[in-house]
Amino acid sequence: MKKSRRYLLLILLLALVFPAKSSAQGSVQLFINGRYIQGDVSPRIENGRTMVPLRLVSETLGYDVKWNKADRSIQIVQAGRTMDLTLNSKVAYVTEKGSRRQVVMDVKPQIINDRSLVPLRFISENFGEKVDWDRTNRTVIVGEGYVPPKDPNRVNVDYRGKSFELITKKVDGELLIPISDFARAMGWTYAKAPNEYEEMVPVLTDTATGKKVWNYEYALMCDNISFGGLDAAKNRQASEVVSKTIGGKNFVSLRYLAAALHLDMNLAGDRIVLKDNNEPTIYKMYYNPLLNDGESYGYVAAKVNYIQYKNNHYKIMPMNKTPEQYIRQGLTNSEMDPIGMFNFYMDLQKNIVEAYSQG
Repeated sequence: MKKSRRYLLLILLLALVFPAKSSAQGSVQLFINGRYIQGDVSPRIENGRTMVPLRLVSETLGYDVKWNKADRSIQIVQAGRTMDLTLNSKVAYVTEKGSRRQVVMDVKPQIINDRSLVPLRFISENFGEKVDWDRTNRTVIVGEGYVPPKDPNRVNVDYRGKSFELITKKVDGELLIPISDFARAMGWTYAKAPNEYEEMVPVLTDTATGKKVWNYEYALMCDNISFGGLDAAKNRQASEVVSKTIGGKNFVSLRYLAAALHLDMNLAGDRIVLKDNNEPTIYKMYYNPLLNDGESYGYVAAKVNYIQYKNNHYKIMPMNKTPEQYIRQGLTNSEMDPIGMFNFYMDLQKNIVEAYSQG
């Protein structure tokens, strides 16, 4: 029993070293043997020590508590053991098996809103209870059964045999992930690089396949196809949340990132499972040429080409010409990337690609 109490005290001394600040840091919760307990007075931190409401803790643990108003003393009876405390005194007495010993507390018991508070160390040392402190969630734990609450923004990601945790954000209903953390977990890179106009743009690079996703904030771009930004192309006004800097960290839409990387995505609670979709996929194309001196767009189905995803890349493919003929006409480069006088946007709802005149 003595070894057990020494162990409990050691745990307490290691876990309950608090900065000497008042309870103004925020509310402190109390968890006892499997459930949260609330009373008239919450636990609080005073002069570097955690104070807990004595009667609430004692009665929850099944102890008898008696208050003597005349001499302002408190008696606690617990399975043949009696503990006597006096307000504004650090000295307490423990009587067990006919033997009485003196205990000196480092903080005096105090009264707050007619409730007695005692140092948590006293509970651990003399009640024989396991005591701990969850600093992150500011919770005093007495007994067993405590499981820290899950941060709703914290998710586990499974992808290519790796499993890692990310802190997500939600903006206007769009789930965003920290792109640099994702890259680091995957062993990829996320760094600025010059685009075709020599502008420095952040680029996510899949080091295994060489696939690149450029982050233009209003859209992610892979193989010259934009994922996001379609609202701006249609309505001349952006409304989609594709990328946002929060707290100095760059977050991107998981939905648009998965589409750009051609991933299957499954969200189940706090777990996100990503899987490469390497099946060759064909996307119909629709052209939106400028009409009425640039005042409006037309909308016609492409009759000579389509977009194909194959071998980790999106390519523009001809229906009635060979790739060599397409290249000679300047409609694509030698890699069959979509180029020319159009901007290409993936419509995630319709699963098609729309091409808009650049003007």
